Amino acid sequence: MRQLQDKAIIFILCTLNLFEHPIDIPLISALLLSVSASSFISYIDRERPMEYLCAGGLVLSLFLPDLALFLPLFFYDCFRSKKWYLRFAWVPLYLYHFHNFTVSSFFMFLFTGLLALYISRRTTEYENMMAEFHLAQDSTREESLHLEEKNRELMEKQEYEIQLATLTERNRIAREIHDNVGHLLTRSLFQIGAMQVIWKSQKELSEQLASVKTTLDDAMTNVRSSVHDLHEESVDLYMVLSRLTGEFSFCPVTLDYNAEIESKELKYCIIAIVREALSNISRHSNATKAFLSVLEHPGFYQVIIRDNGTQTTAAKTGGIGLINMRERVEDFHGIFRTEIHNGFRIFISIPKQGQKP
Repeated sequence: MRQLQDKAIIFILCTLNLFEHPIDIPLISALLLSVSASSFISYIDRERPMEYLCAGGLVLSLFLPDLALFLPLFFYDCFRSKKWYLRFAWVPLYLYHFHNFTVSSFFMFLFTGLLALYISRRTTEYENMMAEFHLAQDSTREESLHLEEKNRELMEKQEYEIQLATLTERNRIAREIHDNVGHLLTRSLFQIGAMQVIWKSQKELSEQLASVKTTLDDAMTNVRSSVHDLHEESVDLYMVLSRLTGEFSFCPVTLDYNAEIESKELKYCIIAIVREALSNISRHSNATKAFLSVLEHPGFYQVIIRDNGTQTTAAKTGGIGLINMRERVEDFHGIFRTEIHNGFRIFISIPKQGQKP
Protein backbone atom coordinates (compact mmCIF):
# COMPACT_ATOMS: atom_id res chain seq x y z
CA MET A 1 0.00 0.00 0.00
CA ARG A 2 2.80 2.41 0.85
CA GLN A 3 4.47 1.74 -2.52
CA LEU A 4 1.26 2.49 -4.40
CA GLN A 5 0.88 5.77 -2.52
CA ASP A 6 4.47 6.73 -3.38
CA LYS A 7 3.97 5.88 -7.04
CA ALA A 8 0.72 7.84 -7.16
CA ILE A 9 2.62 10.96 -6.03
CA ILE A 10 5.38 10.33 -8.58
CA PHE A 11 2.85 9.75 -11.36
CA ILE A 12 1.06 13.03 -10.62
CA LEU A 13 4.37 14.92 -10.82
CA CYS A 14 5.21 13.14 -14.09
CA THR A 15 1.91 14.21 -15.64
CA LEU A 16 2.79 17.89 -15.05
CA ASN A 17 5.19 17.64 -17.98
CA LEU A 18 2.40 16.50 -20.27
CA PHE A 19 1.21 20.09 -20.70
CA GLU A 20 4.26 20.81 -22.85
CA HIS A 21 3.81 17.72 -25.05
CA PRO A 22 1.11 16.97 -27.61
CA ILE A 23 -1.24 14.18 -26.63
CA ASP A 24 -0.83 11.42 -29.22
CA ILE A 25 -0.90 7.66 -29.43
CA PRO A 26 2.82 7.12 -28.59
CA LEU A 27 2.44 9.27 -25.46
CA ILE A 28 -0.70 7.46 -24.34
CA SER A 29 1.00 4.13 -25.03
CA ALA A 30 4.01 5.19 -22.95
CA LEU A 31 1.70 6.28 -20.11
CA LEU A 32 -0.24 3.01 -20.08
CA LEU A 33 2.93 0.94 -20.40
CA SER A 34 4.72 2.67 -17.51
CA VAL A 35 1.69 2.60 -15.20
CA SER A 36 0.96 -1.06 -15.97
CA ALA A 37 4.58 -2.15 -15.50
CA SER A 38 4.98 -0.17 -12.27
CA SER A 39 1.71 -1.50 -10.83
CA PHE A 40 2.64 -5.06 -11.77
CA ILE A 41 6.01 -4.69 -10.06
CA SER A 42 4.30 -3.56 -6.85
CA TYR A 43 1.81 -6.41 -7.08
CA ILE A 44 4.26 -9.29 -7.52
CA ASP A 45 6.89 -7.82 -5.16
CA ARG A 46 9.58 -10.28 -6.30
CA GLU A 47 13.20 -9.43 -6.97
CA ARG A 48 13.94 -11.05 -10.34
CA PRO A 49 10.74 -10.06 -12.23
CA MET A 50 11.15 -6.54 -10.87
CA GLU A 51 14.69 -6.35 -12.23
CA TYR A 52 13.60 -7.59 -15.66
CA LEU A 53 10.72 -5.11 -15.89
CA CYS A 54 12.83 -2.19 -14.68
CA ALA A 55 15.65 -2.99 -17.07
CA GLY A 56 13.17 -3.46 -19.90
CA GLY A 57 11.52 -0.11 -19.20
CA LEU A 58 14.86 1.70 -19.11
CA VAL A 59 16.04 0.13 -22.36
CA LEU A 60 12.70 0.74 -24.06
CA SER A 61 12.91 4.44 -23.19
CA LEU A 62 15.94 4.67 -25.50
CA PHE A 63 13.67 3.82 -28.46
CA LEU A 64 10.42 5.38 -27.19
CA PRO A 65 11.26 8.95 -26.11
CA ASP A 66 7.76 9.58 -24.73
CA LEU A 67 8.42 6.89 -22.14
CA ALA A 68 11.13 9.11 -20.67
CA LEU A 69 8.40 11.27 -19.11
CA PHE A 70 7.50 8.40 -16.80
CA LEU A 71 11.01 7.09 -16.06
CA PRO A 72 10.79 8.25 -12.39
CA LEU A 73 8.28 5.42 -11.86
CA PHE A 74 10.96 2.98 -12.97
CA PHE A 75 13.65 4.82 -10.97
CA TYR A 76 11.57 4.23 -7.84
CA ASP A 77 11.71 0.44 -8.34
CA CYS A 78 15.30 0.46 -9.64
CA PHE A 79 16.53 2.03 -6.42
CA ARG A 80 14.81 -0.74 -4.43
CA SER A 81 16.78 -3.35 -6.38
CA LYS A 82 19.96 -4.89 -4.99
CA LYS A 83 21.70 -4.65 -8.40
CA TRP A 84 24.07 -1.68 -8.49
CA TYR A 85 23.71 -1.11 -12.25
CA LEU A 86 19.95 -0.63 -11.85
CA ARG A 87 20.33 1.70 -8.88
CA PHE A 88 22.60 4.05 -10.85
CA ALA A 89 21.09 3.62 -14.32
CA TRP A 90 19.14 6.89 -13.95
CA VAL A 91 22.32 9.00 -14.31
CA PRO A 92 23.17 8.13 -17.96
CA LEU A 93 19.47 8.12 -18.87
CA TYR A 94 19.08 11.67 -17.62
CA LEU A 95 21.97 12.76 -19.79
CA TYR A 96 20.65 10.80 -22.76
CA HIS A 97 17.16 12.35 -22.61
CA PHE A 98 18.34 15.89 -21.88
CA HIS A 99 17.77 17.04 -25.47
CA ASN A 100 14.13 15.79 -25.41
CA PHE A 101 13.06 18.34 -22.78
CA THR A 102 12.85 22.06 -22.42
CA VAL A 103 14.82 23.56 -19.59
CA SER A 104 11.79 23.90 -17.32
CA SER A 105 10.45 20.43 -18.09
CA PHE A 106 13.92 18.89 -17.66
CA PHE A 107 14.28 20.39 -14.20
CA MET A 108 10.79 19.12 -13.37
CA PHE A 109 11.86 15.72 -14.71
CA LEU A 110 15.06 15.88 -12.65
CA PHE A 111 13.17 16.91 -9.51
CA THR A 112 10.63 14.10 -9.93
CA GLY A 113 13.38 11.53 -10.47
CA LEU A 114 15.35 12.63 -7.40
CA LEU A 115 12.15 12.70 -5.36
CA ALA A 116 11.39 9.16 -6.54
CA LEU A 117 14.82 8.02 -5.38
CA TYR A 118 14.36 9.70 -1.99
CA ILE A 119 10.86 8.31 -1.46
CA SER A 120 12.03 4.86 -2.52
CA ARG A 121 14.84 4.95 0.02
CA ARG A 122 12.54 6.11 2.82
CA THR A 123 9.96 3.43 1.98
CA THR A 124 12.65 0.75 1.90
CA GLU A 125 13.93 1.84 5.32
CA TYR A 126 10.38 1.89 6.67
CA GLU A 127 9.64 -1.60 5.35
CA ASN A 128 12.90 -2.96 6.78
CA MET A 129 12.10 -1.37 10.12
CA MET A 130 8.58 -2.84 10.12
CA ALA A 131 9.96 -6.24 9.14
CA GLU A 132 12.40 -6.13 12.06
CA PHE A 133 9.60 -4.99 14.35
CA HIS A 134 7.31 -7.85 13.31
CA LEU A 135 10.19 -10.31 13.61
CA ALA A 136 10.95 -9.06 17.12
CA GLN A 137 7.24 -9.17 17.96
CA ASP A 138 6.93 -12.74 16.68
CA SER A 139 10.08 -13.75 18.55
CA THR A 140 8.75 -12.17 21.75
CA ARG A 141 5.39 -13.90 21.33
CA GLU A 142 7.08 -17.23 20.62
CA GLU A 143 9.36 -16.82 23.62
CA SER A 144 6.37 -15.92 25.78
CA LEU A 145 4.48 -19.02 24.64
CA HIS A 146 7.61 -21.11 25.22
CA LEU A 147 7.96 -19.75 28.75
CA GLU A 148 4.28 -20.38 29.44
CA GLU A 149 4.68 -23.94 28.23
CA LYS A 150 7.74 -24.48 30.41
CA ASN A 151 5.93 -22.96 33.40
CA ARG A 152 2.92 -25.21 32.84
CA GLU A 153 5.13 -28.29 32.53
CA LEU A 154 7.04 -27.35 35.66
CA MET A 155 3.78 -26.81 37.54
CA GLU A 156 2.53 -30.22 36.43
CA LYS A 157 5.79 -31.81 37.50
CA GLN A 158 5.57 -30.00 40.84
CA GLU A 159 1.99 -31.20 41.28
CA TYR A 160 3.11 -34.72 40.52
CA GLU A 161 5.92 -34.50 43.09
CA ILE A 162 3.53 -33.05 45.68
CA GLN A 163 1.12 -35.93 45.12
CA LEU A 164 3.92 -38.43 45.59
CA ALA A 165 5.17 -36.62 48.71
CA THR A 166 1.64 -36.51 50.12
CA LEU A 167 1.14 -40.20 49.43
CA THR A 168 4.49 -41.05 51.04
CA GLU A 169 3.62 -39.05 54.16
CA ARG A 170 0.20 -40.69 54.39
CA ASN A 171 1.83 -44.10 54.20
CA ARG A 172 4.33 -43.15 56.90
CA ILE A 173 1.53 -41.97 59.22
CA ALA A 174 -0.46 -45.12 58.49
CA ARG A 175 2.54 -47.31 59.38
CA GLU A 176 3.12 -45.42 62.64
CA ILE A 177 -0.54 -45.75 63.63
CA HIS A 178 -0.48 -49.44 62.78
CA ASP A 179 2.80 -50.12 64.56
CA ASN A 180 2.15 -48.04 67.69
CA VAL A 181 -1.56 -47.55 68.35
CA GLY A 182 -2.51 -50.84 66.75
CA HIS A 183 -0.04 -52.80 68.84
CA LEU A 184 -1.15 -51.07 72.05
CA LEU A 185 -4.79 -51.86 71.34
CA THR A 186 -3.94 -55.46 70.48
CA ARG A 187 -2.00 -55.87 73.72
CA SER A 188 -4.86 -54.29 75.66
CA LEU A 189 -7.32 -56.74 74.10
CA PHE A 190 -5.13 -59.69 75.11
CA GLN A 191 -4.88 -58.30 78.64
CA ILE A 192 -8.66 -57.85 78.87
CA GLY A 193 -9.12 -61.40 77.61
CA ALA A 194 -6.77 -62.71 80.26
CA MET A 195 -8.54 -60.72 82.98
CA GLN A 196 -11.91 -62.08 81.85
CA VAL A 197 -10.61 -65.62 82.31
CA ILE A 198 -9.17 -64.82 85.73
CA TRP A 199 -12.24 -62.93 87.04
CA LYS A 200 -14.96 -64.88 85.26
CA SER A 201 -16.39 -65.94 88.65
CA GLN A 202 -17.21 -62.33 89.51
CA LYS A 203 -20.20 -61.50 87.39
CA GLU A 204 -20.22 -57.72 87.88
CA LEU A 205 -16.52 -57.32 87.12
CA SER A 206 -16.79 -59.72 84.20
CA GLU A 207 -19.54 -57.57 82.65
CA GLN A 208 -17.41 -54.43 83.03
CA LEU A 209 -14.46 -56.17 81.40
CA ALA A 210 -16.70 -57.30 78.54
CA SER A 211 -17.84 -53.69 78.05
CA VAL A 212 -14.21 -52.50 77.98
CA LYS A 213 -13.33 -55.26 75.49
CA THR A 214 -16.20 -54.19 73.25
CA THR A 215 -14.96 -50.60 73.34
CA LEU A 216 -11.42 -51.70 72.50
CA ASP A 217 -12.73 -53.88 69.65
CA ASP A 218 -14.56 -50.85 68.22
CA ALA A 219 -11.43 -48.74 68.61
CA MET A 220 -9.34 -51.43 66.86
CA THR A 221 -11.84 -51.57 63.99
CA ASN A 222 -11.77 -47.79 63.60
CA VAL A 223 -7.96 -47.73 63.65
CA ARG A 224 -7.79 -50.42 60.97
CA SER A 225 -10.28 -48.51 58.85
CA SER A 226 -8.34 -45.26 59.26
CA VAL A 227 -5.05 -46.95 58.47
CA HIS A 228 -6.56 -48.52 55.38
CA ASP A 229 -7.90 -45.14 54.19
CA LEU A 230 -4.57 -43.46 54.81
CA HIS A 231 -2.40 -46.17 53.37
CA GLU A 232 -4.51 -47.08 50.39
CA GLU A 233 -5.99 -43.88 49.00
CA SER A 234 -8.23 -45.19 46.25
CA VAL A 235 -7.11 -44.29 42.71
CA ASP A 236 -9.11 -45.94 39.96
CA LEU A 237 -6.65 -45.66 37.07
CA TYR A 238 -9.16 -46.79 34.48
CA MET A 239 -11.72 -44.20 35.60
CA VAL A 240 -9.13 -41.42 35.59
CA LEU A 241 -7.85 -42.32 32.13
CA SER A 242 -11.40 -42.61 30.83
CA ARG A 243 -12.15 -39.14 32.12
CA LEU A 244 -8.95 -37.67 30.62
CA THR A 245 -9.59 -39.19 27.19
CA GLY A 246 -13.29 -38.39 27.30
CA GLU A 247 -12.71 -34.73 28.16
CA PHE A 248 -10.00 -34.34 25.49
CA SER A 249 -11.71 -32.14 22.89
CA PHE A 250 -8.89 -31.77 20.34
CA CYS A 251 -9.58 -35.14 18.69
CA PRO A 252 -11.19 -38.48 19.60
CA VAL A 253 -9.05 -40.78 21.77
CA THR A 254 -9.56 -44.54 21.81
CA LEU A 255 -8.73 -46.15 25.16
CA ASP A 256 -7.64 -49.80 25.47
CA TYR A 257 -7.19 -50.71 29.14
CA ASN A 258 -6.38 -54.17 30.44
CA ALA A 259 -4.19 -53.99 33.54
CA GLU A 260 -4.32 -54.46 37.30
CA ILE A 261 -1.88 -51.97 38.83
CA GLU A 262 -1.56 -51.80 42.60
CA SER A 263 1.21 -49.25 43.04
CA LYS A 264 -0.19 -45.76 43.70
CA GLU A 265 3.09 -44.16 42.59
CA LEU A 266 2.91 -45.98 39.27
CA LYS A 267 -0.72 -44.94 38.82
CA TYR A 268 0.17 -41.29 39.37
CA CYS A 269 3.11 -41.68 37.00
CA ILE A 270 0.91 -43.05 34.20
CA ILE A 271 -1.72 -40.36 34.78
CA ALA A 272 0.91 -37.61 34.56
CA ILE A 273 2.42 -39.10 31.38
CA VAL A 274 -0.96 -39.44 29.67
CA ARG A 275 -1.93 -35.89 30.62
CA GLU A 276 1.35 -34.55 29.21
CA ALA A 277 1.08 -36.63 26.03
CA LEU A 278 -2.47 -35.41 25.34
CA SER A 279 -1.33 -31.84 25.93
CA ASN A 280 1.49 -32.31 23.40
CA ILE A 281 -0.98 -33.66 20.83
CA SER A 282 -3.21 -30.60 21.16
CA ARG A 283 -0.30 -28.12 20.99
CA HIS A 284 2.08 -29.69 18.48
CA SER A 285 0.03 -32.02 16.29
CA ASN A 286 -2.63 -31.80 13.61
CA ALA A 287 -3.94 -35.25 14.49
CA THR A 288 -7.54 -36.21 13.85
CA LYS A 289 -7.50 -39.21 16.19
CA ALA A 290 -5.35 -40.67 18.95
CA PHE A 291 -4.99 -44.01 20.74
CA LEU A 292 -4.08 -44.92 24.32
CA SER A 293 -3.45 -48.45 25.51
CA VAL A 294 -2.46 -49.59 29.01
CA LEU A 295 -1.75 -53.33 29.06
CA GLU A 296 -0.41 -55.78 31.59
CA HIS A 297 1.99 -58.54 30.54
CA PRO A 298 3.46 -61.30 32.71
CA GLY A 299 6.61 -59.36 33.55
CA PHE A 300 5.86 -55.74 32.76
CA TYR A 301 3.26 -53.05 32.13
CA GLN A 302 3.03 -51.42 28.71
CA VAL A 303 1.69 -47.96 27.84
CA ILE A 304 1.37 -46.84 24.20
CA ILE A 305 0.21 -43.38 23.13
CA ARG A 306 -0.01 -42.60 19.43
CA ASP A 307 -1.70 -40.23 16.99
CA ASN A 308 -2.04 -39.86 13.22
CA GLY A 309 -0.67 -36.32 12.98
CA THR A 310 1.75 -35.21 10.27
CA GLN A 311 3.35 -32.29 12.13
CA THR A 312 6.29 -33.94 13.89
CA THR A 313 8.81 -31.08 14.20
CA ALA A 314 8.24 -30.65 17.92
CA ALA A 315 8.42 -34.42 18.40
CA LYS A 316 11.80 -34.56 16.67
CA THR A 317 13.29 -31.72 18.69
CA GLY A 318 11.82 -32.92 21.99
CA GLY A 319 11.07 -30.70 24.94
CA ILE A 320 10.64 -30.51 28.68
CA GLY A 321 7.45 -32.57 28.44
CA LEU A 322 9.17 -35.54 26.81
CA ILE A 323 12.13 -35.19 29.18
CA ASN A 324 9.80 -35.26 32.19
CA MET A 325 8.00 -38.33 30.85
CA ARG A 326 11.32 -40.12 30.28
CA GLU A 327 12.52 -39.27 33.81
CA ARG A 328 9.29 -40.57 35.37
CA VAL A 329 9.58 -43.84 33.49
CA GLU A 330 13.25 -44.24 34.38
CA ASP A 331 12.36 -43.77 38.07
CA PHE A 332 10.57 -47.12 37.75
CA HIS A 333 13.50 -48.66 35.82
CA GLY A 334 11.34 -48.62 32.71
CA ILE A 335 12.03 -48.00 29.02
CA PHE A 336 10.80 -44.87 27.23
CA ARG A 337 10.91 -44.74 23.43
CA THR A 338 9.42 -42.47 20.76
CA GLU A 339 8.83 -43.18 17.10
CA ILE A 340 7.60 -41.21 14.09
CA HIS A 341 5.67 -43.44 11.70
CA ASN A 342 2.26 -42.45 10.36
CA GLY A 343 2.13 -40.07 13.29
CA PHE A 344 3.92 -39.81 16.62
CA ARG A 345 4.15 -42.73 19.04
CA ILE A 346 5.29 -43.14 22.63
CA PHE A 347 6.20 -46.64 23.86
CA ILE A 348 6.62 -47.25 27.58
CA SER A 349 7.39 -50.51 29.33
CA ILE A 350 7.81 -50.75 33.11
CA PRO A 351 8.93 -54.01 34.76
CA LYS A 352 6.79 -55.18 37.63
CA GLN A 353 9.81 -55.79 39.83
CA GLY A 354 11.01 -52.26 39.02
CA GLN A 355 8.13 -50.55 40.81
CA LYS A 356 8.86 -48.23 43.67
CA PRO A 357 8.13 -49.71 47.06
